[in-house]
Amino acid sequence: AHQWPLAMQLLEQMQAASIVPVSTTYNALTSALGGAGEWEAALCTLQRMRQQGIVPDVVTYSAAISACEKGQEWAPALDLLRQLRLQRVEAALITFNATISACEKGQQWKQGLALLNEMRRGRQVPSIVSY
Repeated sequence: AHQWPLAMQLLEQMQAASIVPVSTTYNALTSALGGAGEWEAALCTLQRMRQQGIVPDVVTYSAAISACEKGQEWAPALDLLRQLRLQRVEAALITFNATISACEKGQQWKQGLALLNEMRRGRQVPSIVSY
């Protein structure tokens, strides 16, 4: 996580060398940024990915939501979950858990409970982490 500046630099070097980054590249960078508590930079990386014409997947969204959760930013986490749904990407268990955790850290327990109930009604079976 503390090596995110190096990961950013590598992305810049790839682009300077006309090497096109793939979703895995952006996912790794987003995860590194999230682990370092750099949630805003993680969201910028997601935007940059879109600008490059790379479609975010469930791993991308989960990494960005986890970054928001670590930064105690519940509103952007919920917004990312909404974006994921608009893209018709199915949320994974980790996606829901990170969003619920972000709501908990932001003292938005009603939002967290609503997500838990949504999980129960949908395809995701809540885990012990969900509760």
